[in-house]
Amino acid sequence: MDEELRELEHLWTTDMEKYVLVRFEDGGLLPVQLGGKDPMGLIIEEDDLAAEVCRRMKEAGVPVVASLKEPEGHA
Repeated sequence: MDEELRELEHLWTTDMEKYVLVRFEDGGLLPVQLGGKDPMGLIIEEDDLAAEVCRRMKEAGVPVVASLKEPEGHA
């Protein structure tokens, strides 16, 4: 898992301002990249890795939101 974490560490370091964590009703979190035309969720299939990535993102200060609102004028 260490190698996978190194590959993803930009999510909570150099690129953290490009991401939010979306919290679902069951308490689960999904990293979502903002910017561009549409937000893009990052699916991490390994549960332990996903939990650790989200923990590190929260610890680093990546915002946790309940939903993504469409920007003004977005169709």
